[in-house]
Amino acid sequence: MRFVRQRKTWLPALTIVATAALGAMLALAAGAGEEWKAPADAAAKKNPVPVDDESLATGKESYDGQCADCHGATGKGDGKKAAEMKPDDKKRMKPLTDPSIVKQSDGELFWKISEGKKPMTAGKKLMDENEMWSVVNYIRTFMK
Repeated sequence: MRFVRQRKTWLPALTIVATAALGAMLALAAGAGEEWKAPADAAAKKNPVPVDDESLATGKESYDGQCADCHGATGKGDGKKAAEMKPDDKKRMKPLTDPSIVKQSDGELFWKISEGKKPMTAGKKLMDENEMWSVVNYIRTFMK
């Protein structure tokens, strides 16, 4: 009889905990598929760095030093560290030549480079604004 009483007291608590855990897992799974979008004001920003030999050289140097290990030499997502990524992270890293990325504005690309998204480090911790805008110019060369 005593076991039944104890069971009755922990069973509702266990049900609540299990329901909460399931809800949290479903919420995380729903958020995992969300599109990564830059805020409208960031997307509207114009690239102040002209596309010229100097900008492309700066962009290549910054990209090679900060981005290529994961994104690969030509933005295909085949860098040496990409193989070490978790499958879900690797799946979310689209090639920089993917039409959904090509159609993004320079402002959107700059914002994503600047802010990063796990596992991608925020570019603003690694590069100055000129370098990040130059990276935008440089990765546009992959898209042609």
